[in-house]
Amino acid sequence: EIESIEKHFVTSAVTEKDGEVAFKVEYEGKEQVFTMTELLAMYFTKIKKTVESDTKNAVSDVVISVPGYFMEAQRHAVLNAADIAGLNCLRLLNDTTAAAIQYGMPKFDMAEDKARVVCFVDIGHSAYSVSIVSFTKTGLTVNGVAYDRHLGGRNFDEVLVNHAAEEFKKKHGLDIYTNPKSLFRLRAACEKAKKVLSANSVASLSVEMVMNEIDISSLIKREDFEAMCEPLLERIEGPLKEALKAANMTVDMIDFVEIVGGSTRIPAIKEKISKFFNKEISTTLNQDECVAKGCALQCAIISPVFKVRDYSIQDVNYYPIRITYEPTAAEPNDTHVDLFQSMSNIPCAKLLTFYRSKSFLVEAVYPFNNSLVGKYMIHLDEENDVQIKVKVKLNMHGLLSFDQASKIENVVEKKIEENGEEKEIKKTNKVDLKIETINSSHSIEKINLLKENELKMAASDKLVADTEAKKNELEGYIYEMRDKIETSLSEFISEKDKMVFQKHLTELEDWLYDEGEDTTKTIYSEKLMFLQSFGTPVINRFKQLEERNSAASSLSTIIQNYLNCLSDPKYSHIPKSELDSISAECQKASNWLNSQLESQNKSPKHIDPVFKSSDIEKKQQELISFVTPILSKKKEEEKKE
Repeated sequence: EIESIEKHFVTSAVTEKDGEVAFKVEYEGKEQVFTMTELLAMYFTKIKKTVESDTKNAVSDVVISVPGYFMEAQRHAVLNAADIAGLNCLRLLNDTTAAAIQYGMPKFDMAEDKARVVCFVDIGHSAYSVSIVSFTKTGLTVNGVAYDRHLGGRNFDEVLVNHAAEEFKKKHGLDIYTNPKSLFRLRAACEKAKKVLSANSVASLSVEMVMNEIDISSLIKREDFEAMCEPLLERIEGPLKEALKAANMTVDMIDFVEIVGGSTRIPAIKEKISKFFNKEISTTLNQDECVAKGCALQCAIISPVFKVRDYSIQDVNYYPIRITYEPTAAEPNDTHVDLFQSMSNIPCAKLLTFYRSKSFLVEAVYPFNNSLVGKYMIHLDEENDVQIKVKVKLNMHGLLSFDQASKIENVVEKKIEENGEEKEIKKTNKVDLKIETINSSHSIEKINLLKENELKMAASDKLVADTEAKKNELEGYIYEMRDKIETSLSEFISEKDKMVFQKHLTELEDWLYDEGEDTTKTIYSEKLMFLQSFGTPVINRFKQLEERNSAASSLSTIIQNYLNCLSDPKYSHIPKSELDSISAECQKASNWLNSQLESQNKSPKHIDPVFKSSDIEKKQQELISFVTPILSKKKEEEKKE
């Protein structure tokens, strides 16, 4: 099913690996196969790094949105991918419910006794979701949901792609679908044209040299586009009706209709929705970000780190779940039970009772297609029938779990009363039983193996990025130094050294665009260090000139300030001999500085300096250390006080 649908939108070959949908891609110069779980883990890892880089904080706890129509295997795959990426998923949240949280939680004007009913219509890139939600001041309740898993913005893009490809084939006899690169460029142009048509009556569809150096250039009118999309537009009403039926509501019971998702910007879609509900459409939410913001709010509610107001969220599951089991001789027709109906609350739990004398297997399936949800072996070591209680839960992720199985034993204990009579007391004991779960979730061993692979790939990707960065650094250094030794640094390098340096710069530039085009980070680093051995001394001479002048000015100012203090009445209480010592020390520092500067001025700038700014700073500190204790002495009357 996935291959037949995605082949129209994805150029990579769809295949199978370890029982999962997988794609063939080129990685590290060879064709490799990655499952959707692995690819999603890579995506999560990238997002995690981006967020950590932006916020300067480690990311661990997350809430992840998924389409409400995701089944057990898909939800397990998302949780596995998060685990591989080093993320702790606090909850899988249905995307329309996330949008509802962002809608309701910031609103403090909701009534407590009368619910506000809002229909959320979310048409994204590949799917269409409808959710009817009741809001009060203290929380929200999802009443009904419906979906079209294969109607989204890309279907509307494909209408334009098919139209343009057919026109191109008629005109030039060339099939764009045979050239993946041409098809990719055409799809990008069609998506752009579709977005333009949402705000304008006409859009230009233009792709230069799309195939065999032939251009595509045409104008698309909105009315023509809508006419071509009519089969898609006819599918808009279906999920709206289904959601109302699931919620047991009618159109007149809906207070507001809120649209989210980029594709709801298409005017024909908005018109269809508005006409169905016979009311104006609301766009109070950010159509692109509301789901992410809703997840953030849900994460804050769950996390103990943040303090937010109490807000209850009652979600529902979309698919009914049936459990099947082997019949017993006593009840030969008892083989299954519909455990959770569609629109059951999430989370919720049920208690099942069995009578068995040996271990038995329970299977959970989706009744509409009989596909497996999971198998659960309950281990029992008995010869006679015993009562077994099994707690089954639909958890907050929307996943089925057999949380606990207990054997109920009725025992009789004898107790001796005070009068010596023996009395029997009946007791009920609960003995926990082992449950072996077999579902689509990966084992701990496999998760750890995939984590190792992800870390290796992340390290490999980092090496590639670091290598490219070092290559760019080398290239930038060549251009920078070639220019500077002719301009700002020209006085700080001799003609002989300049010629040698220029020769090496030219040689390494030629190497960089030849055999050095694709080499290792280590080699780029070695080449850069070789050039820096010529360039760094030149740069240091230039920097020393600036820093030395600044340091000399600072020392001269301090010397003058100290000399001014000698005639200040404020320091008249200090013995003349000590003030004379300050004068002598200042003169000594001044003579040293003038001598050093005179020597430096006689030395060419392309020779390493006679003395450095650090020498001046050292001399300045010595002077400060000598003078400060003397000038800090207090008068006699101040000492007595």
